[in-house]
Amino acid sequence: MYTALRRMLPDGSERDVLSVPFDRRRAAHEAFLDTNAFVARRTRSLYFSRLRRTPEVLPREDWELVRRYARRHEVRHVPRATVRYLVNPESFYTAWDGQTPTG
Repeated sequence: MYTALRRMLPDGSERDVLSVPFDRRRAAHEAFLDTNAFVARRTRSLYFSRLRRTPEVLPREDWELVRRYARRHEVRHVPRATVRYLVNPESFYTAWDGQTPTG
């Protein structure tokens, strides 16, 4: 299960709310999954990949964990924001404006 995620800017204003119903195929190409809002019963099969990922590699570890989990488990989306996530607009890893990271 994962919930919606409220993304906040450093000045305290809301950037947006990320709330997308689960679609395993879509998750391979789009960033709508975040482990901060993901809850699952712990099992040996639930682990982060140890492969190093650059900004160009998709899916990233958050998405990959949930996609792999969905192979054998039902994943449900709860469209209620339970997480406040601080967005760093100066991040060199994630391009919050939709552009490819350059750093």
